[in-house]
Amino acid sequence: MNSTLHPFPELIAEICTDLGINLTRLSRNWVYQLEKDGKIRHIISNRFDLNPQAAGLLMDDKYACYSVLKSQNIPTIEHYLIFNPGRLPTYVPAGGVWPEVKAIFERHQRLVAKPNHGNRGRGIYLCDTYPELERAITTLFRTHPTISLCPFYDVPHEYRVFFLDGVVKLIYGKTRTEGEWKHNLTHGAQAFLLDDPHNPHHADLRRRLADLAQRSAHATNLRFATIDVSELTTGELLIMEINSGVAMGKFIEQIPSGRRLAKSIYTAAIQAMFP
Repeated sequence: MNSTLHPFPELIAEICTDLGINLTRLSRNWVYQLEKDGKIRHIISNRFDLNPQAAGLLMDDKYACYSVLKSQNIPTIEHYLIFNPGRLPTYVPAGGVWPEVKAIFERHQRLVAKPNHGNRGRGIYLCDTYPELERAITTLFRTHPTISLCPFYDVPHEYRVFFLDGVVKLIYGKTRTEGEWKHNLTHGAQAFLLDDPHNPHHADLRRRLADLAQRSAHATNLRFATIDVSELTTGELLIMEINSGVAMGKFIEQIPSGRRLAKSIYTAAIQAMFP
């Protein structure tokens, strides 16, 4: 198997062999069934059998996750929820969605429109004008029952924190490419590790990011997830979203020690599934 193209299944198979776990792939390789000592656990895509169901649903709903974090006074990027009148008409105000959308745009002037349930940076639009926002929402309504609107922030760096059972396992940063405003590795952003022991900024930043991760995990009752944090030009840190799926494919490609780090994290997660 080509580990560059498909590192995840290769790593899971390797770890299961190392740990003496019987691995069966089901549902056209979408489901990994792990068996050991009479226990059965599952990995669905890249979601591990660790988080409570409610926590998993919460992380997959951007607005709901924002609402919970905000209720616990955790700094997070503001989200507005817009219901698709064609899919969920009973949740739409009597005047329709557009007066609310226009009020949000007038408040912030520059908005990001995205699916409320989505990942990997798909279907995300930066809107500088109200007509652009209308077109973006109309496009998203073709395929999504709900969307989120967020104020646009100038974000030089974004960070991803890997969290498992009270412990921060890894933090890496993402630098966007020139001319790109998103920090997705799949869209050309470059990953870098915050591991310079002689750089006091790295140490302070790691401490602040770890604190945010701990607070977010406590607020959402998650066990295993990645937490994406935006660093503004002012240095302020804001939670952007929390991901129940733990993907490391592009990270493995870009970081020389990426495969070793990914294997250590996935190994710890699988061990936690078989206490």
